[in-house]
Amino acid sequence: MIRRAQGLSEDRKDSIREAGSKEIANVNTRQISGTKTRAGSVALWLCALGLGALLAPQSLVAHAQQGTATDAACALEKGVYQCDWLAFKSAFNAAKTVSVQSEAQDVHSDDSLRKLANHLGKNVVPRTDQPADLTFLMVPLNKNGIYIGPGEENLGTLRIYSGRTVSEPGTLVWAETYRGTKDVPWPSVEFYLMQQFKARLKS
Repeated sequence: MIRRAQGLSEDRKDSIREAGSKEIANVNTRQISGTKTRAGSVALWLCALGLGALLAPQSLVAHAQQGTATDAACALEKGVYQCDWLAFKSAFNAAKTVSVQSEAQDVHSDDSLRKLANHLGKNVVPRTDQPADLTFLMVPLNKNGIYIGPGEENLGTLRIYSGRTVSEPGTLVWAETYRGTKDVPWPSVEFYLMQQFKARLKS
């Protein structure tokens, strides 16, 4: 009876050891499965992050390419045009063609504007029903020629338009104005005005 009891006791121990081994194996399986799940989640997150990094620059480029010269349009506030220099400069750098015009149909002014456009790296095209990228218009402001005193005032302006044709006024995108005394002759006003504009572009 004692030996049988001992035999049963040994069998019981074997059962317990076998059950314990199975439980340990199950625990290890769950740990491995959990590790795989976490690894899969990390891999999926890294893939999404990499895909986002690839798509983000393309989205930024697409957004940047949507800008046009009309985005730089000047706004009239209290009788004075307010222009955005940075927006205009971006549109100016993107422009390839320029047409020229002087308000008084001044041949000398037109020739000076053509030289200015060429100097700035633009192709000068005739004014037609098809607009150039930009139009340079030179306008004298001291039209009466009356000299009153030494005080400075606006003598001339270089207005730059987008979408301007022989029949359409276009959109004003920049106005460069020169101030001085009224005794300054118009050819000098033109010269100083264009020099002022070129200096601003370099700044």
